[in-house]
Amino acid sequence: MTHGKTILIGVGNHWRRDDGVGARAVELVSKELSAWVDTVTCRGEGLDIIDVWRGYERAILVDGMKSGKAPGTVERFDASEGQLPVRPEMGSTHALGLAD
Repeated sequence: MTHGKTILIGVGNHWRRDDGVGARAVELVSKELSAWVDTVTCRGEGLDIIDVWRGYERAILVDGMKSGKAPGTVERFDASEGQLPVRPEMGSTHALGLAD
């Protein structure tokens, strides 16, 4: 891999229905973006995500989450702008949440 400095990671498990939304979203755009960024899907178990983005300057994660907002709402968090929010309504089915 390593087309550049950025990797787009779709997080989720297709077998867990709505938990697969992040992985599916990245699969749908991977052909269009493959000339500019590396794309990969990851189940998000344990520290797998960190291993996947190792060696890149920038990682963009796409994942589904329980946010307390209407289904389909897109939320954007930029870890370079400060600490990621930790809110009880932002549940995760992975061993660790994004803020962890």
